[in-house]
Amino acid sequence: MLMRKAVARKGDFYKGLLDWRNTPTAETMLSPVQRLCGRRNRTTLPTREELFEPIIPVGVKEKKVNAREKAASYYDKGSKELKELVQGDSFELSCLVRRLGQKGLS
Repeated sequence: MLMRKAVARKGDFYKGLLDWRNTPTAETMLSPVQRLCGRRNRTTLPTREELFEPIIPVGVKEKKVNAREKAASYYDKGSKELKELVQGDSFELSCLVRRLGQKGLS
């Protein structure tokens, strides 16, 4: 995606990659570079020197876990509990048949 945008705009791919890596995410308010290295990367944009000082990100793991749990709860809203199968119950394996094809059933 980033490569296509750079080609379409006749821009530099590496500059776009640098901008993307320095952009903070909504869930942690830290950029990928800040989470990995503990500081911002230098850019072509004018930036205050104190922003390049190393920081220790706090609570990133908890924020990511909370965001994942929130997404899972939204995903699970439409689901329902299935009854437990007992021996002799019938069930359908249509998705497995489609995935394996006819040769996998013999």
